[in-house]
Amino acid sequence: MNKTISIIIPAYNAEKYIEQCIESVIHQTYADLEIIVVIDDTSVDCTNEKVEQISSLDKRIVIVRQHKKKLGEARNGGIDVASGNYILFLDADDWWDERFLEEMVHFAEENPDAGLWACNYWYVKRGKTRVAVEQESGYFDYAESYLRNEAMPVWTGAVLMQRDVFDESGGFRVGIRIGEDFLLWSSVALRYRFAFLNKVL
Repeated sequence: MNKTISIIIPAYNAEKYIEQCIESVIHQTYADLEIIVVIDDTSVDCTNEKVEQISSLDKRIVIVRQHKKKLGEARNGGIDVASGNYILFLDADDWWDERFLEEMVHFAEENPDAGLWACNYWYVKRGKTRVAVEQESGYFDYAESYLRNEAMPVWTGAVLMQRDVFDESGGFRVGIRIGEDFLLWSSVALRYRFAFLNKVL
């Protein structure tokens, strides 16, 4: 199996965080990856310049340029040029532990019957940080966990998916302002099992 990972990072007016975000991917202990940064040319800060500067130092970074696209469309646009069998998404104001990819790939190999693998994450809001999800490791019921937790058990920045599962599920819904990720996970959950790694990465 091709274990190359494609990471899609939409970036719009993300000057404050984009460098830390990309560097958290560059410094992963799992190196077989490509980083696709989808930049919106309508950004009014220095997002584009920062991404271009970072990309000049790492050949694994691919820049995709779009114009006035919503988040779901930007992610889908990144997928269009992705070559990996595994895909992940990371928003420009989030970042990963350096062992995130290595541990998620290992977890996927241990739970091969899943179509989607998720891990726990820190939920940060108004200066307060807490572990987001109360969920044991292993296969789990997505709907039950979603209703029980105060945060989404499957969060976009903490998900590993197979490319064919993403394609089969229709990708992110376009034309809506929020909730495109929730709709995708729900669609996948109708067809596949989910597995959760109770580790904050």
